[in-house]
Amino acid sequence: MKRSKKATIRLVLNAWRDRGWRDQEDAALAVVERLAERRRYDQSLVDAVPRGFLDRNGTTRDDVKDELSRVLGEIEIDESSAVAVEPNRLKIVFFAANPRDQVQLRLDEEAREVEQRLRATDHRDVIDFATRWAVRPADLIEALNQERPQIIHFSGHGSQTEALAFQDDFGGTKIVTKEALAGMIHTFSDEVRLVLFNNCFSEAHAQEAVKHIEAAIGMNDSISDNAARIFAANFYAALGYGRSVQNGFEQAKAALMLESIPEERTPQLFTRSNMDPSILVLVEAE
Repeated sequence: MKRSKKATIRLVLNAWRDRGWRDQEDAALAVVERLAERRRYDQSLVDAVPRGFLDRNGTTRDDVKDELSRVLGEIEIDESSAVAVEPNRLKIVFFAANPRDQVQLRLDEEAREVEQRLRATDHRDVIDFATRWAVRPADLIEALNQERPQIIHFSGHGSQTEALAFQDDFGGTKIVTKEALAGMIHTFSDEVRLVLFNNCFSEAHAQEAVKHIEAAIGMNDSISDNAARIFAANFYAALGYGRSVQNGFEQAKAALMLESIPEERTPQLFTRSNMDPSILVLVEAE
């Protein structure tokens, strides 16, 4: 099976994430470069993995060999489709829905502050922030196919019936269940790593999402405009400085307390059963 270097690196990184391994040494890039030289999988690919990767992740070359043989055993690099590789690039897609028949939210202010805070971070050059407005359910899949993000952000109304409010063709409310959204997220789980449901009563959506991806954040109660804006901006800023998901979550809650907004207990972080959010870093130094 022929694959480009970029697609092959993605396969390796996804396999390592499933094992909870961090790649701060660009080991996946080294492995794929060796595969391109050798044309097919052999033991030298395992030897290309730096000792620092093994030590950092508490694993062995035998474990790495098992993963690489499973993922790369039938793959050949197609040099004709090779492209520049950016394994640590991060894209966030911000979906905003503000139906006309609901109380109007200041979603534009939330998006603006998130983008401003990201632009000030250490890793701003490898973070892309895309926004989609007046989102209808039918818009979601096409947008995700076009953008191919690692983080999905939902902003808008939620309800105590565990549904999120999107817009219909006339600007009114169209409800989407947690099962429907989780089913969609599952189809993009090869690239999506985290979803932030910045909607009231969205905790159940986050719990459903982590059946398919590494981490999700949802709200266990209603959340005010100000709290949603401050939480999101500080969470993404922390990620942009290379902090872990757990640390970013704690920083965002601390920011609410510093602003005397008594909603720090509303956001809830969930992860897949084998994932430690304190080592889950979504953007790292090259």
